[in-house]
Amino acid sequence: MDFLTRQIERYQKLGTQGYETNTTAIANTLLDFAKKTPSHGYIIRDECIMRAISTVVLAVSENIKADKAVHQETVHPNRVSVIPYEKPVVVVECKHHSNLNDEFSKDDFDQITQYMIAAKFPNGILLSEFNATVLVGKYSGKIPQIEIVKDLKLAQNSSELIEILSEM
Repeated sequence: MDFLTRQIERYQKLGTQGYETNTTAIANTLLDFAKKTPSHGYIIRDECIMRAISTVVLAVSENIKADKAVHQETVHPNRVSVIPYEKPVVVVECKHHSNLNDEFSKDDFDQITQYMIAAKFPNGILLSEFNATVLVGKYSGKIPQIEIVKDLKLAQNSSELIEILSEM
């Protein structure tokens, strides 16, 4: 946990000299602590083009690219054989923010919503060096519902975010 805390603090101090790739490194560490790793049966793709995943993807969205897509490896039996399937778990969109007062934009929320709906991800996370917003997708009706369930200050709440990720 100390490593994550130092990592977050180091990237927060970069301010305008930082990059989105630093936020991606934080996302990798969070996923590792939450045990969302290949050794635990998860497939993690960086810069994931939606058509590359083994699940149903809306045709209009097959060429969009999410920063991180996490799937759980599973199978679907049919009459003839067992078909490999990648169950969507969470999609993460990483953003660079220069300071604590930066907020996610409407475009950021539209982007993560598009990714979630494209492959029916039940969970989404908008992540910066300072903040995390957790979203949940519901797909039972004709119109998908994407809701914000938690806004967190990353440095103070990284343990809570790891717990949320662990439960996904």
